[in-house]
Amino acid sequence: MGAYAQMLTQRYKGKLDADADKFLGFIVDAAGRMSKLVQDLLAYARLATEEERPSSIALDEDLEAALTHLNQAI
Repeated sequence: MGAYAQMLTQRYKGKLDADADKFLGFIVDAAGRMSKLVQDLLAYARLATEEERPSSIALDEDLEAALTHLNQAI
């Protein structure tokens, strides 16, 4: 959307009335802010999803200890 607004501004700036130039400027500015907002939201989403992944843990010794305790209890 921003690119089209910029093309309209380049083509028609000064050819329409002052209000039209002002409104086209508003559109270009708003499109730029919206683009920045989307980029920032994407960056935030990437940070929020890049949590530390669980690591593999060896449970062999713990399993052996639990089985030994159960055998003694039985």
